Amino acid sequence: MNREQILAWIGSLTDKQLVELFYDATSDRDVDGEQGRLAVAKACTFPDDERETTFLALPDPDAYPSGWVDDAPFCQSGSCVECECLIRSFAKRVICPICGAKANCT
Repeated sequence: MNREQILAWIGSLTDKQLVELFYDATSDRDVDGEQGRLAVAKACTFPDDERETTFLALPDPDAYPSGWVDDAPFCQSGSCVECECLIRSFAKRVICPICGAKANCT
């Protein structure tokens, strides 16, 4: 596949599929020689110029062994009790994409 084909294929993915693909593709990456991880975030600007960044989290596989449908919306939100980052997901029980702790969403 060339770059245009790859971009077209990626563009055809649902939001859930895209986030899963990103985390699967980068889970073993060593970022700039440091122990860490790459994460997907959603940045919003509200009408009063307030900004919010939430990190998109995948479900806790222990809580959902059967998985989810591919078009599940990112409609759950919360914050990680360990690192306090804001998170969004399509699941209520998730793994924090920043610190790896189990977290809960609404």
